Amino acid sequence: MPSLNPDPKYAIHYYVNGIQNTLKDNLAGARTLLKTYGGKANIVPAYSTTFGKKDDLKSVYKSKNDPNYSTDFIRRFSRELKFNILSLEMLQDARKIFITGFSRGSALLRNSLRAG
Repeated sequence: MPSLNPDPKYAIHYYVNGIQNTLKDNLAGARTLLKTYGGKANIVPAYSTTFGKKDDLKSVYKSKNDPNYSTDFIRRFSRELKFNILSLEMLQDARKIFITGFSRGSALLRNSLRAG
C-alpha cells in the first residue's frame, strides 16, 4: 500500500474502495482525495479486491454480522494499521491515522480493526 504522497509531515490517510471498484477506480478515488487536499496529504490507496456485485454484497453482510469474518484484505489491512499505530506510539508522534471507506470498504474496516 504505497502512499501517493510519502511526505512524512502528513498523517496517514487511507482510502478504501467500495463495491465493484477496480484497482483503477481505487487509485482514481485516492488521487481525487489527494487533489481535494491540495496535495497536502499522505493518501494511501487500500484496494479491497472486488469479487463481483453478488459476492461483494455477501462480504458486506458477513462483515457486518460476523465479527470473525476475514479476508486477505482484512488481515493485510489490520497488520498495516497496527504497524502504523505502534510506530506512531513508539515515536511519540501526535499524528493520527485517518480512513475514508466507501460501502464495502467501510464494512471491511470494522473487521480489520477487530482482527488480530
